[in-house]
Amino acid sequence: MTASATGREVRHQLAPVSVECERDSGSRGQGSGSDGQVPGPVLRGKVGDTFAIELRNLPEVTSSHWHGLRVPAAMDGTELVQKPVRPGRSFQYRFLLPDAATFWCHPHTNETEQLENGLYGASIVRGPDEPVLDRERVLMLDDVKLDKRGRLAPFGGLRGKHDGRFGNVRLTKGRADLVLDVAAGQVERWRLVNTSTRRRTCRGKTLSTCLDRALCASRGCLTIVPAVGCITATSLSTMRRG
Repeated sequence: MTASATGREVRHQLAPVSVECERDSGSRGQGSGSDGQVPGPVLRGKVGDTFAIELRNLPEVTSSHWHGLRVPAAMDGTELVQKPVRPGRSFQYRFLLPDAATFWCHPHTNETEQLENGLYGASIVRGPDEPVLDRERVLMLDDVKLDKRGRLAPFGGLRGKHDGRFGNVRLTKGRADLVLDVAAGQVERWRLVNTSTRRRTCRGKTLSTCLDRALCASRGCLTIVPAVGCITATSLSTMRRG
């Protein structure tokens, strides 16, 4: 089904830059972020809108793949259809938003390494029948492998770059110590995106167990008040959303 165009255009400029991140408690290191933040900004639109996203590249060769979105082949950002955007150059991604869902964008050039550095962000497309809620959150899940100094550990050869790797620090919204306060009786919608290159989350567990065990470090990076109860969550494979 093809969505009717609304005539509304959502414009944004993505500029990957080097940023200082606090991935583990008290430890800071260099990463890459869109618009100077990790994760990058949440891009929001409605079904029928047109995304006009300009990627202005700065540090290294990269691209942007629109994961899950139905886009023309020339806008897909993969090596088969697009030459990588070189430093100092720019490329405009322009496409209609036909479906309402949670999507995300990430590089398709040196993909696993740039992902672990923090180059990713969510894209939210709303439909005409969205539920009325007290609040909505976008939770991007990740894990990174840090060395003893808290810096991103180097990737070990072609296999690690191709297959991805398990990290030793788990992140939610780019932080290992994220705390979420939820008021009693409040109804929230959580949009989850697993950006890990190797780790799966929520493998058939209840949502509370999943968030406690799969998303959090041993110290507990995600605190929910009050407890969410027994809500079933489906498995989120690597680089998937739900």
